Amino acid sequence: RCSRDWSSDVCSSDLLKAADVARLADAYRFSEAAHAGQLRQSGEPYISHPVAVAEILADWRLDGQALVAALLTRLPTVPNTEHVPMRVMREHLRSPKVRVGLWIPSVPGFALGVLTLSGTYRLDEVGAGATVIAIAFSGIAVINVFVAPKIGQASDRLGRRRPLMLALAVAGIAVVLIAAAAFEVSTVALIAIAGAFMLAVAGPGLALVGDGIHEEGGDPAHATFLMNLFWGPSAALGAIAAGLVHGSIGAEVSLLMLAAIVALSFVFVRRLA
Repeated sequence: RCSRDWSSDVCSSDLLKAADVARLADAYRFSEAAHAGQLRQSGEPYISHPVAVAEILADWRLDGQALVAALLTRLPTVPNTEHVPMRVMREHLRSPKVRVGLWIPSVPGFALGVLTLSGTYRLDEVGAGATVIAIAFSGIAVINVFVAPKIGQASDRLGRRRPLMLALAVAGIAVVLIAAAAFEVSTVALIAIAGAFMLAVAGPGLALVGDGIHEEGGDPAHATFLMNLFWGPSAALGAIAAGLVHGSIGAEVSLLMLAAIVALSFVFVRRLA
């Protein structure tokens, strides 16, 4: 049988290895701490119930994994996090830093909406087939894997403004060049670069929101909720705006519209971030 002193002589079963005994000791201590202060109807500490179940399983010569599972069953549930009223979220929006921070992560969503529609059209205009178009948009993810961490590290080390301005400048120039590009390879490269650098601003933008909320005495975790609230609509708006402009005037004007929004974002970051 298993001893109730799980911290020393855990089990005498010859089926258990030393590693099993160590895991059982850890499981017992975790369960004991989780059930601290809880009593059974009999008045005994609640930990006596999972211990009794584990002892029965040990008598049945079950393995260490089953005994650990017995000790860790019916742990107390984690209480729900405190509900945060929308009023608190609206108060966060009074901070200029939060507003700029929310604008910045929304721009990549808008940009991807425009690039998906107008960028694809431009690729078709220069003679790109379906495979090349897929390569262009896959390139966004590939380049972003290398760019985003660098921008994020620079943001933590140098402050939010300079890395954000750099990423926005590169993305804006690439978007303008997409509108003027006449060759397949250059258009593919420019779309990949523009998309990757646009996505790279999302992390520092979110950090900027967190900074603003923290300065106001709020919980920086609210930044994620606010960014998610703005990202989806901005992506949909980008696709809709690109469709309207693209359909009535042309893909080039749609891309230049995006470049103008990126330039405006550059100005916002320079003045307020």
